[in-house]
Amino acid sequence: YVKTYHLMLLFTTYCTQQRLPLKLAVNSATNVSISNNKSSTWINISYPTYKATIYCTYTPAIPNTISSMIDNRMERIALDLGDSFYENTTINNPNGTVANIYSTTSNMVTPIMFLATDKKSWVLSGAMTFDSNTIVDYDSVAPVINAVKRDLIYTLQNIDKQ
Repeated sequence: YVKTYHLMLLFTTYCTQQRLPLKLAVNSATNVSISNNKSSTWINISYPTYKATIYCTYTPAIPNTISSMIDNRMERIALDLGDSFYENTTINNPNGTVANIYSTTSNMVTPIMFLATDKKSWVLSGAMTFDSNTIVDYDSVAPVINAVKRDLIYTLQNIDKQ
């Protein structure tokens, strides 16, 4: 089973989603669904092979509200992480986007969370969960978490406004 994950990582291809407010390059083995209302767009990036989904929320902003939006998302991430040990990966995209990925080796429902913004006009945040939506044993799913994190790093390094 682990060999399958490693083989998949060696040949990962990405496709840019055109139907979104942002250019997102996602793993071509995923399924992407989108829904929205007047204030936000929800993007679900599902990994059928891994039985996992990254749930994302894109919210347009104006300069005087973006700080409070970021603070709100960071508070939510901090609450979800609790006292868990986590790694923070910071990504500075050449187009001015800044992103942070928070990943934990603790047994949790959401082992990966992230926040990205251009600090001017939008915020994108999200969390990865397994479809069972229960606390998972990290040691059992570490290869999947690492693969999804690598994909997320690629996506956030290449994110851009449409």
